[in-house]
Amino acid sequence: MQKFLNWLEKVLTPLAKVIGENKYLIAIRDGFLISTPLLIVGSFFLLLANFPIPNWSNMISPILGNNWEALMSVPASASFDVMTILAVVGIAYSLGRQLEIDAIQSAALALVSFFILTP
Repeated sequence: MQKFLNWLEKVLTPLAKVIGENKYLIAIRDGFLISTPLLIVGSFFLLLANFPIPNWSNMISPILGNNWEALMSVPASASFDVMTILAVVGIAYSLGRQLEIDAIQSAALALVSFFILTP
C-alpha cells in the first residue's frame, strides 16, 4: 500500500503543480472567491425560506407574516443573479492581472460581452 501511495504522490504532485500554476484556473478561482459573500447571503435566505423542519412555515408565519416565503426568495434570487455578474467581472479582472494587461478594461469588456451574449 505504501508503494502505491508513493507512486501516486510521484505522479500526481507534478500534475497538481502544473494545474495549480495555470493562469486561467487561478483567474477562475479568484473570480469565484470574490462572489463568495453573495453566495453565503443568498444561501442563508434560501435556507430560511426552505428550512427542513416539518411545520416550519406554520411556526414562522405568525412572526414574519403570511407571505414570508416569497419575501425570503427575493433576496436569494437577487444575490444569485448579482453573483453571476460579479463572478464575470472578478474572473476577467483576475485574468487581466495575470496576463499583465489593464485589469479594469478586461473586467469592463467581459461585463459588456456578458450582457450582449445573455438573452
